[in-house]
Amino acid sequence: MSQQEKSFIEACINKELRRIQATIKYGVNIHIEDNWAIEIAAQNGFIDVTKLLLENGVSHEIAAVKKLLSYCCHFQYHKFIETLINESDAYKNDSSAFSWTAITGNIAIGELLLHYLNEDKLDGAIIRAAEHGKIEFLDFLIGNSIEEIDSSSERAVYWAAGKGRWDAVKYLLNHSIGTLNNLGKYKDYYEKNHT
Repeated sequence: MSQQEKSFIEACINKELRRIQATIKYGVNIHIEDNWAIEIAAQNGFIDVTKLLLENGVSHEIAAVKKLLSYCCHFQYHKFIETLINESDAYKNDSSAFSWTAITGNIAIGELLLHYLNEDKLDGAIIRAAEHGKIEFLDFLIGNSIEEIDSSSERAVYWAAGKGRWDAVKYLLNHSIGTLNNLGKYKDYYEKNHT
């Protein structure tokens, strides 16, 4: 790795936009180390760095592989998510974006993704919302019949119980998502303390 490339990577790690711009201006290979720069920017929520890299040659296809959409969902960057999904269909196959949204419970982002992502990319959202106690997001998911396409939904009661989210367990059971038998080792405790 050249000194210029090292400087570029350091600038991305430290979110130094002027230094990044300078190295790009002087011809640094922004794709070094398998596009590590976009990955660093995405993982750290450095939207300005991410935008700069996208403007200077990192494709949306590469950004999608590096899970840019998922990280934006994690950091709840609503406007940037909207920009990404309007710019490219490359993000439609992101398998973790909707799960991250369920973890944060951000319904506005959930609505955006619900109409954008491929249906099979919605799996796991009920588990994630339940284990993090996001009742309003569970309500949003059920209101959109996600339990009918989420192949893991019946296990959500188990995961919620494992995290002590008894309100989520009760909510799911009341909505016929999972059964007491799905609680596994938590069944006896739930029956003694929550019924």
